[in-house]
Amino acid sequence: MKQKRLSKSGMASLKSNRTEKLLSLPMLLNPHDPKYKVPKDASHHIAATVVTCIDPRFLPYQFRYWTDRYGEGKFELPSHAGGAKQFAEEQEHHYGLQNLAIALEKHHAKEIVLVTHEDCAAYGGSATFAGASSKSWPR
Repeated sequence: MKQKRLSKSGMASLKSNRTEKLLSLPMLLNPHDPKYKVPKDASHHIAATVVTCIDPRFLPYQFRYWTDRYGEGKFELPSHAGGAKQFAEEQEHHYGLQNLAIALEKHHAKEIVLVTHEDCAAYGGSATFAGASSKSWPR
C-alpha cells in the first residue's frame, strides 16, 4: 500500500482538527476535585519503575501483575513504543536514562524493570524476525 504525503497545509489542517477534538472532550479528571487530590503525606517512595510497551493489549494484565507483586500505588508504569527498546537505540537512550534517573532520585525506586513482548510493532513485528518463535534480534 502506497502512503500519501501530506502538504504543509494538509498537516496544519490535520493538527487543527485533532486539537479541536481534544479541546471538545469532556474533562474526565478534574485536578481540583478533592477526591483526586494526592494526600500531603503520600510517599514518593516506590518499589519499582516498570518500563513497558505502549501496546494496550497488555496494560490491564500488567497493571494487575505489578499491583499483586508490589502493591497498589507502589510502582510506576511509564510506557514507550517497544518498552526497553529505547535503551538500545542511540538516538533515544538519553531520554530513557533521564526518566530512570528521575525515578531513582525523586521516587526512590528500588527496582527498574524493563518489559518487552513478542511480535512488538516497534521492532517491526514477527516479519522482522525469522518467525514468531525466533530469538534473534533484527539486524
